[in-house]
Amino acid sequence: MTKSIVVVLALPAALLSGCASAPPPRTSEPRDDCVYTRDINTISALDSRHVWVKASANRHYLFTVDKTCQDLVIARKISFLEATVRVCGDGNSLLAFTTPTSDLMRCRVERVQAVRSKDEAKELISVEEPVVVAPEE
Repeated sequence: MTKSIVVVLALPAALLSGCASAPPPRTSEPRDDCVYTRDINTISALDSRHVWVKASANRHYLFTVDKTCQDLVIARKISFLEATVRVCGDGNSLLAFTTPTSDLMRCRVERVQAVRSKDEAKELISVEEPVVVAPEE
C-alpha cells in the first residue's frame, strides 16, 4: 500500500515537471500595418477605396479598403469600428462612414501603409486602377 501512495504522489510531480520544461508560449509579433486609434487625428477620403490618416506626430498612413465603398468620397464622418485599440490592415478592422444620403456604412480595411504625406498617398493611388476621386478641399 505504501508503494501505491508513493506512485500516486510521484505521478503529478512527474507530469508537472514536464510542463515546466515546455517552451513558453509565443507572443504575437509586433505589426507594422497597425495604427492605434487613440493616435488618429485626421481621416480624409481620397477616393472610393482609399483613406488618408494623420496620426500623432508626423505619422501619415494610406488605408485601402477591400472593395469599393460606394459614396466614401462624399463621406461626412469617417471613423473606425474597433473592438481593439488598433486598426490593422488584415481585413478585420472596419472603416465606418455616413453620407448626406445614407446611414452608417462599413468597409473592411485591407491594407495600411505608412506614407510621408497626403501627397505621397495620392501619388501611390494614382498608379492603381482608377476609382471615383474625392473633390479637392
